[in-house]
Amino acid sequence: MKKTDPAVASLFFDYAALEAATATVENARQLLDLAVKFGCPMDKVLPLYGQIDHAIHLALAKKLSFYGMLGLCVIVFMIYSVKRRWIRAY
Repeated sequence: MKKTDPAVASLFFDYAALEAATATVENARQLLDLAVKFGCPMDKVLPLYGQIDHAIHLALAKKLSFYGMLGLCVIVFMIYSVKRRWIRAY
């Protein structure tokens, strides 16, 4: 296989777009890297990179906010328990 092959690059790009729309975006990011390696133009790849990065950051923010809210609930419950004297504070 040639180092830069537009047909293979186009196939990788299309597969990355399908993967991003239907499956995991992390795999789509790797497929886009392969598309660039095989000669896909960057102006075609950059918008999809942006969408994939946004989806990854959004998922990370959701995960972190969930754990933050869970921790806050535990702290509020502990304070409420001490005030109601369910737990004794020495």
